Amino acid sequence: MNEKTLKLTIEDEKRLEERGYKLGTQISSGSFARVFRALHNHTGPCAAKVIDLSSTSEEYRLKFLPRELYTMKKLKHPNVINILDIFAIDKKMVVIFMELAEGGDLLDLLREEGALNETRSRTFFCQFGDAIRYMHGLNFAHRDIKCENILLNRTRTIARLTDFGFARTCFDAISGYRLLSDTYCGSAAYVAPEVLKSQPYSPLKSDVWSCGIVLFVLLNNRLPFSDTDNKKLAKRQTERKYNFSRNLSTDAKELINHLLNPNPIQRPSMTDVFTMAWFINDKGG
Repeated sequence: MNEKTLKLTIEDEKRLEERGYKLGTQISSGSFARVFRALHNHTGPCAAKVIDLSSTSEEYRLKFLPRELYTMKKLKHPNVINILDIFAIDKKMVVIFMELAEGGDLLDLLREEGALNETRSRTFFCQFGDAIRYMHGLNFAHRDIKCENILLNRTRTIARLTDFGFARTCFDAISGYRLLSDTYCGSAAYVAPEVLKSQPYSPLKSDVWSCGIVLFVLLNNRLPFSDTDNKKLAKRQTERKYNFSRNLSTDAKELINHLLNPNPIQRPSMTDVFTMAWFINDKGG
């Protein structure tokens, strides 16, 4: 799957056209999925995430993909990328049509503009953070929050959460109890120490940690912890060995310190996060 366009049979192209879709050129690619520009007859430009099932594991096909599709259908929030349609091709590929984010992702923005000021960072955090708070309210955890999974509109004023490949429900309908996770998910630089240590963890609290990493990156244009060895990384996280690369308000530093609390029990919920001074005392910056 290295071509910049997707090769489909004439029959599959006709099936897509019957539903109003036409695939264009590639925007981005991952280990087993590519994202293409697409066009719908009525709604206009959109994006198509094409998952090559032949390059995925059985666990992904039977466990993670169904969860992703289920979660995406359930979530309806202005700061979650909206799913337009899902299309299977000969049991070899799954095509997910979704809103097109023409402004790239937060990492693209930082590469071009450098660290953001507190006002702009706050705006983006309120947007994607509210999407995560909404997910948590429905007992869903994202488990792969990072700058690359927060997309922007053309004018780069609105942030939307995407990529629900590791999302899962955190509630057992039979017992009524919250569920812990034991699957290692996400990018090491963004995951909480309890995940790195392979301990059973609350996926909701690990999401909060990841939000803290994203906020740190927005304000400093670098990661707080950058070790490639997971044991060393977890040790630095637990010892809270990170430094701010620029002058930030006391409220901003305090918020990050709460989000990056290595003790998940003491880490705030996403609802509690928005009651903190950085949001209430918004003085610009």
